[in-house]
Amino acid sequence: MLHNQSENGIALVTALCLLMLVSLLAGSAIVLSQYAEKDAFTFSNFTRSAYVAEGAVNRIYWLILNDRKNNPLRNIAVDENTIALKDERYVADGTTRELKNYAEQDVAYRITDAVSGFDITGSAPDRDLMAMLNNIEVSAEEREKYEIIANRICDYVDHDSLVRLNSLEAEEYFNAELYHLPRNQPFQFREEILWIPAIRKICRTDAAGRVSGVRLIPPQGLPAIAGRPSLYSTPVEQIAYRCRLNPLETEQLKEAFSLLHAEEKQLQESLPAGFLKRVELYYSKSESGYYTILIDTSDKQQPGMRLAVTFKAESGNKKIREYYEYMLY
Repeated sequence: MLHNQSENGIALVTALCLLMLVSLLAGSAIVLSQYAEKDAFTFSNFTRSAYVAEGAVNRIYWLILNDRKNNPLRNIAVDENTIALKDERYVADGTTRELKNYAEQDVAYRITDAVSGFDITGSAPDRDLMAMLNNIEVSAEEREKYEIIANRICDYVDHDSLVRLNSLEAEEYFNAELYHLPRNQPFQFREEILWIPAIRKICRTDAAGRVSGVRLIPPQGLPAIAGRPSLYSTPVEQIAYRCRLNPLETEQLKEAFSLLHAEEKQLQESLPAGFLKRVELYYSKSESGYYTILIDTSDKQQPGMRLAVTFKAESGNKKIREYYEYMLY
């Protein structure tokens, strides 16, 4: 009798273990099915967002060309009374707007001028940085920091192995576990500058994850993006350094841009008299014709894709549209 009771206890424990194992397997199957469903939904949503972003870019591309046709004067700060159309304008002022009810959703977009930021093309990539440094008054320590960065940029592209002061060449990059650097040729794309140690002290990514403080480097076969930097697309910090603005004037310029983007209040209405004249010595209020369109299809409910496209606006029946940048992320 005692032997039978022992066997019954073992059977009960075995049955409970099997029941627990089956429950775990069933629970795992349910979790995996829910995960697979959400994963498929996320993938489908991102795929749709990519198509929406590409469609929105094409729509805005033609809207820009139409705006240029109806308003040949491309001065962004022009008086509203002189504008031919009273419809929404498509200008490179950096203001975030929405393309309403596009593919059953509102798509956020921003148009900027591609002629902005430091120009690092060619064999003298430090020219804009040094021009700015020679135009400002900084402490000896601050000047040394910028000179070190300028030296590292030059050593990155030059063909020799001579090391400038506090700079890096192949041996120093190797010791830093950057084994294939430097390039010893001109930069091929602007994000490449981020490989240079300490460069992030003056070159940071913006809210969209782009190195907007550096001008785009054209792909092989396309002409350089040249011209006076755009006032509306250059980071305020660069404008402040180049124009020798004091801290109060820098804050005034930041506030003026905030009012422009939030209320479309023109800069000349927000800044003191004569302020813009100083800035216009180095920066242009007119569009260059090189545009960057930034699309963001995300919203508060779900994530989406971003698309950055840069091109030169050209009218006519050109069959091939050439992009300086086409980055979907």
